[in-house]
Amino acid sequence: MALRKGCLCFDLKTGTIVLGVVDLTLSIVCALFLIAILFSWTLLSLQDVAPWGAEVFRVTATAVYIISSTLFLLIIVNIVCSSLLIHGARTGQPGFLVPWLVLVAIAMGMETGVAIGGLMSAVGAVVVGSSISHIVCLVSSIGVVIIILALIEQWYYFSCVCSFRKQLKAEAVVQELVLL
Repeated sequence: MALRKGCLCFDLKTGTIVLGVVDLTLSIVCALFLIAILFSWTLLSLQDVAPWGAEVFRVTATAVYIISSTLFLLIIVNIVCSSLLIHGARTGQPGFLVPWLVLVAIAMGMETGVAIGGLMSAVGAVVVGSSISHIVCLVSSIGVVIIILALIEQWYYFSCVCSFRKQLKAEAVVQELVLL
């Protein structure tokens, strides 16, 4: 991968810090949103009357708690990695950029798997040929396009932070040679 000169219309350091701050801010907003969802489901579960029936509500509430808790855990990991990214970019320590790079690489790998699954779903829906399968094909195709666009965006951010990390490591080698 070729080294980039800038990131988000800034130099690599400023672009990496801006990227980290935006990522951190969005993660905090998402965490607050998930806390609100968990709180509202808890209040709803305290009521005696469930509009769908007790068993359906219990299963739905369990699914909401599991999914929200898992997402909340992932968001906390993202908050930590974004904070390390900001700190590493601000202080010029390339090691602090690595957790964010690993997290984004894992996310891109998972998104690639979801895109492949969406393509398989769309192809399968076309083969079946019913009216509902056309809707599934359309929704899957739209999802795949959105995921591919997100992957392109994430690859750009990944390459910016990776370039900044390489730049910091090269500066450290030069600094070490000057001291010798």
